[in-house]
Amino acid sequence: MKKINRLLIIAITVSTLAGCSMFNLITGSGDAVDTNYDFNSFTAVSINETCDLTVVQGDTFSVIITTDDNIADYLEVTESAGTVSIALKSGNSYNNIIFEAYITMPVLNGLSANGASEADASGFSSTETITVSVNGASEVDMAYTSTAAISASVDGASDLIFSTQTITGGVNLDCNGASNLEFSAANGSSNADVNCDGASEIDMRDFTANNVVVEIDGASDAWVNLTGTLSGSVHGASELRYRGTFTMGNLDVEFASSAGSF
Repeated sequence: MKKINRLLIIAITVSTLAGCSMFNLITGSGDAVDTNYDFNSFTAVSINETCDLTVVQGDTFSVIITTDDNIADYLEVTESAGTVSIALKSGNSYNNIIFEAYITMPVLNGLSANGASEADASGFSSTETITVSVNGASEVDMAYTSTAAISASVDGASDLIFSTQTITGGVNLDCNGASNLEFSAANGSSNADVNCDGASEIDMRDFTANNVVVEIDGASDAWVNLTGTLSGSVHGASELRYRGTFTMGNLDVEFASSAGSF
């Protein structure tokens, strides 16, 4: 029995040491440096690894990454197929680091934020569909003057606030995994598809849509404002709140869920 116990302890120790050696712990020095990238043909940005991103509209392109001086060598910043991707080399564990990105670009049609990152984008207008993906406890705030359409996906305890003065095309919102999505538009009356699951919330109180189709499940909540037809389903102890002068279509409200005006 003692021999078996000794072998078990050795096995656990080796396994633990092997697991610890999988990642190289790197702590930021606290001394900030800027790294500039000469990219000049992109319309989308993707960030990872707790990056803090600011994107502003401008006539020219500029990509500046600020990190600790001992982190700069671990940057992985690339431009491919119209997207600038900003991340840190995998296989390391980064502690107490500076990781900021400041980007100027004429048009922003896509933004992806992952890994507890934060992003702010403002001043843009677009004639294309804006595609937004927010995952992994990330937060994104985007403010546009005009948009053609939007397709947004939020997951993994993340938050997205998207506002536009004018929208001319469709609105497709998907929110899951204890996340929150707020969409507002001052002008325009587009059709909207609203999908909300996993204790999440979608708020469209400050956008007057035309027709709205909802799929709400998993103890989630949604608020919609419309003038056309409302249809879809509300299941899994969820709540739908609506307002506006509209026609009630085929709306399936399951037991323990509710739908009503606000």
